[in-house]
Amino acid sequence: DDTSWASNMATVLAFHLPDITGTDDWRFIGWGKALELLNAVDSVAYATEIGNLITNLTGSQTGGYWPGTVEQGRVQNTAYAVMGLAAVGGTDAIMAAEAGADWLVAEQISSGDSTGGWLDPDDENKEYSYVDSEALQAIKAVLDISGSLSLSAAYIPQIGISVTPLAVDFGSLVPGVPSDPQVVTVTNTGNVLERFTPSIIDESVTGVYTTGLKRDDLLVVDWCATHVGVGDSVTISPLTLTVPGGTDPGTYTATHDVFVSGERVKLTPTEYN
Repeated sequence: DDTSWASNMATVLAFHLPDITGTDDWRFIGWGKALELLNAVDSVAYATEIGNLITNLTGSQTGGYWPGTVEQGRVQNTAYAVMGLAAVGGTDAIMAAEAGADWLVAEQISSGDSTGGWLDPDDENKEYSYVDSEALQAIKAVLDISGSLSLSAAYIPQIGISVTPLAVDFGSLVPGVPSDPQVVTVTNTGNVLERFTPSIIDESVTGVYTTGLKRDDLLVVDWCATHVGVGDSVTISPLTLTVPGGTDPGTYTATHDVFVSGERVKLTPTEYN
């Protein structure tokens, strides 16, 4: 099928979207149809415009409907907004579309000669067949997506940690003299009680860290933090590094920068039981 006309129309529409302001009477009808077109033509290329339209519509909804004026009423506004949001999908859009459809159903005439249609309070309580049609199309659009469920969730790993800071620079050290003390904070970001076990992973300087990296007076490689509750933190402090003195002077000079930046100590979290 030739989609060039639709593509060209989408380009023009996207260009003129900023011309529609929050005071334009017909903005909800325009925004709703714009959502349908842009989503159908290229939802990726027009992702920004689609996102802005969803924000505009969901932010303008009041009690399930979109307000109207004398020329066009809330029933018509709501119908087009619902159709656009239902076409795009996504949690926020679907929730707003469903609320709009619920409002339309509640506003249906339930007695008299016009049972089933819509009398618009914004237009002298008149009923128009084309507005009835638009409302029905909107309800149908929501029914079409009601067979599927849009789900979203934030994944919390069972075992996880965060480390602050991610890197420690001990500076240039004199052999045999401890560095200035540093503080590292480890937080349990999982959902079980954890223990943290450190190990040295930088092979090029393993000897330095194995024999010289200490938490207080205990070598870090011999330290293990246990019983760290969910959301709780433990500090590795004071954390110091001492370059061995009198050994391998060619490697460890008085100004040898033994640690610049990067992750050298690996903290392995495991469940504590």
